[in-house]
Amino acid sequence: MRMRRFLCIALALMLLLSGCGGAKPPDIQAAADGLLAGSAFEEQLLAQDSSKAMLIYRLSAYNVSEEDIEDCRIGVAQSVIGDEMAFFVMSGEAAAEAVYAALQARVKTQSTAFEGYGPEQVPKFDNAIIRQSGTTVYLIVASDYGAVDRSLK
Repeated sequence: MRMRRFLCIALALMLLLSGCGGAKPPDIQAAADGLLAGSAFEEQLLAQDSSKAMLIYRLSAYNVSEEDIEDCRIGVAQSVIGDEMAFFVMSGEAAAEAVYAALQARVKTQSTAFEGYGPEQVPKFDNAIIRQSGTTVYLIVASDYGAVDRSLK
């Protein structure tokens, strides 16, 4: 059942982010807005800009500059819960691969941190969705992955 849900979510996100014809970048704003409008997250996420994304995800440690970010939509929890989302459209595939690695590291770091002060949040990180499709990369850490699936249909 868990694998089926994971595959459904992954397929929906791939279809959403793949776009038509490949020339037009995916509409990450619409994808993010759809998630925020649903019940995937325990609380309203605090929007962050690309300069904050550089700090949150330690992107400079992965040789990513702010100029490499063509578009992004970031939301992080304001309290001690693990919910967050990050959608990036990068200038090239190398930058996207670097962001993908940074997002993987973020999930591991957050999971370890929450083990100490919010162990009930750790399963969110075990189910985190991190994907790359061309120059688009995204991360979703949610309270309700069923709502993630419903919002992206």
